[in-house]
Amino acid sequence: MRPGELSRVLPTLLALRTPIPLQGADDDFSAAVSARQQALLDFYAAGLAAYAGDQDAWQEALARALRMEPENPYFRSF
Repeated sequence: MRPGELSRVLPTLLALRTPIPLQGADDDFSAAVSARQQALLDFYAAGLAAYAGDQDAWQEALARALRMEPENPYFRSF
């Protein structure tokens, strides 16, 4: 990846996201999907903060993602 591409492209992609279309899901499943999605968004925020050099924001966002998914190998690699 070229330098700066993540910081340039990811915010645009995040702005295009739409709600996950769940049909027939009960409240527990919908809440679990939302929580996982938030963990991924926190992970993305950590990446953007890291590229921006904001260590405090990077650590906070990654900690939130890891609280939701402590065994996620991709999150843990950071």
